[in-house]
Amino acid sequence: MLFGLGALVLGLLFALLLYPLPISASTKQCWTRNSMRWLLWLYVRIMRSLGLLRFDIDASLKRKTTGKLFIANHPTLLDVVFILSAVPDVNCIVKAALWKNPFTFAVVTMAGFIRNDTDDLIAVAADNLKGGQNLIIFPEGTRTVDLKNLDFKRGGAHIAVAAGAPIQPILIDCDPITLRKHEKWFQVPSQPPLFTLRGLPEIVIEECIDTSRPKPIQVRHLTRFLQSYFQNLVNKH
Repeated sequence: MLFGLGALVLGLLFALLLYPLPISASTKQCWTRNSMRWLLWLYVRIMRSLGLLRFDIDASLKRKTTGKLFIANHPTLLDVVFILSAVPDVNCIVKAALWKNPFTFAVVTMAGFIRNDTDDLIAVAADNLKGGQNLIIFPEGTRTVDLKNLDFKRGGAHIAVAAGAPIQPILIDCDPITLRKHEKWFQVPSQPPLFTLRGLPEIVIEECIDTSRPKPIQVRHLTRFLQSYFQNLVNKH
């Protein structure tokens, strides 16, 4: 309820106060993302103060950067909330259904988020990275179904290869695990779960695959590399 009302109020304020201002669309977008980050920062701390969760976010994720592709595993429903509350000025690819939701329509529109049904999605995302924006991708495309068998799709690798952008991996862990795929929001563990987000060493594409090969092969090899990379880390946790 708190999340929905917050998104609705923020959207109304943007529509009534920010949208009519005679300033550039890029400035409005920047203000929107900064406002979202601050409110999500407040939201997770309210959840913590209510005893519903705990969290530990790596300070390295809070540094300002540009043109970087953030790739993360996706064990829980709140992963994107924690990332957006920590990483400055980050774009993301989100479900088109959010544009049909009255609570989120204004926010995702003015934040300049990318719809997952956008024509030439790969090219649009790559252009955002080349233009200096950061982008967050969950290569599984949805929340993890089986922690022991991650299933990365090729979309994230397509974007990375098209943009030639450095990759910043984020390892997300939740203990005890909660808010997983197919679980109801009220099915929570007996003790507050600890969400941990760790920024890992930057991955340079040229150092992990052969970029002289045709792009479809690069994408396939990069997808395989990233899946193996994250699977090994998840298995250790």
